[in-house]
Amino acid sequence: MKTYLDLFNLSCSAEFDKVNEGVDVEIIANKYEKLTVAYVEPTLYIIYPQTIGAFPSPGWDINLHFWKKGFKADNAKEAHPHFLDSAIQVHSGFLKEFLINRDAVDQQIRIFRPSRIVVTGYSQGAAVATLCFRDILDKQRTGALPVVPVIGFGFASPRLYNLAGAHDFNEALRERKDCSFERILNWHDLVTRVGPWFFDFCHVTPNHRRVVGAPHGRKHWLFGSTGVMHEPQNYQKSLQALPQGVV
Repeated sequence: MKTYLDLFNLSCSAEFDKVNEGVDVEIIANKYEKLTVAYVEPTLYIIYPQTIGAFPSPGWDINLHFWKKGFKADNAKEAHPHFLDSAIQVHSGFLKEFLINRDAVDQQIRIFRPSRIVVTGYSQGAAVATLCFRDILDKQRTGALPVVPVIGFGFASPRLYNLAGAHDFNEALRERKDCSFERILNWHDLVTRVGPWFFDFCHVTPNHRRVVGAPHGRKHWLFGSTGVMHEPQNYQKSLQALPQGVV
């Protein structure tokens, strides 16, 4: 079984086989990102690595596209009643990145027909992984994809939905007892505090988050938060103390 640290390391690596020797993988690349899809029977891993939007790589400016854009799933009416609400909006930059490889993810699920799917990502990749997780649930509901458990992990994710979108995500997840999505964040990680709440950005799964890196004394989160605490080595150190064998 894989630990939180294993999953985090996968989310920080553009090449799955460097973390898991001997595993056959397919890497789908485009101008802005690398999406790694790996099948380790019976699980299909969908991994959005750290390289998405990391300065100064091409496409880092997606982080600045923080205006919100409406997004509806395919066959939205049949997928989920809440998803028809035009008030549901997501971060424009992250939505753009998700749509690039959306069809490729569906194709890999149909090819391998896994009995379980794990979706994971780090930083901006965690935001894209969140959209991917939600999209898979919708397509399973309509029969467009086979219904199997989907487990999601978002490491150090920024906010990406507005309030209506976050509510929709949580309601869809609540209907699926065999699925889960967990956000893992460092208390002093500044990146997890954006997009700004005053622009109506919200985190998903408020009851399913795991905070690593204890607050420093009694400092308010704002005064202790820095970009340094977002760096992978700080997460790796904290994740070593978490339970083993999560998936």
